[in-house]
Amino acid sequence: MRTDQQSTEQTAQQTAQQARALAEQVQTQARSARDQIRQQVRDAIQGANEGTQDAALLAQGPGTVVFPTNGDNPISVRVDGSGIHLTQNGTETIIPVRDVVPRGAVQMTYALSAAFAFVIVGLPLARAFARRMDRRTAMKGVSAELQTRLDAMDRNIDTVAVELERVSEGQRFTSKLLAERAHAPEFVSAARGEMVERPVG
Repeated sequence: MRTDQQSTEQTAQQTAQQARALAEQVQTQARSARDQIRQQVRDAIQGANEGTQDAALLAQGPGTVVFPTNGDNPISVRVDGSGIHLTQNGTETIIPVRDVVPRGAVQMTYALSAAFAFVIVGLPLARAFARRMDRRTAMKGVSAELQTRLDAMDRNIDTVAVELERVSEGQRFTSKLLAERAHAPEFVSAARGEMVERPVG
């Protein structure tokens, strides 16, 4: 039994050693792959910088840029008033500027710009002018009619005030008579010498 345990322990130790060795080998390969990727990125950046510098060095005159290709024939691009000039292998192709942007698109851009400017500037001015015209016509057409209505309202308010004063005066007079009437039986009975019972309540 001890022999089986010892052989199992030895097998486990060997397996553990193999696993450690395999892990170290994987780590080494990962480091190597990482270093290779870093080097490829550095090379790509350096190549891009050199390509940009080469393109700048190959520029031929103002407005011309030359792009190197894999072969011996670089592509040069030049822009002037007549259009865009592409040259490769001694063959030049001209793309007219008027064909780059269609004429209808240019006209539509002008029309939309003018409409936008009118909306921004013209619309508030038109609204202000219309309001001013409305105020003038409203004041002229309504002033005579409005004045007669205001005069009628003034007379009616004065009439209501006079009537209200009359009603309040009548109310005061009625209250005064009722107060005197309540005290009157006592004076009359007292003059006769009679006793008058007044209801309480």
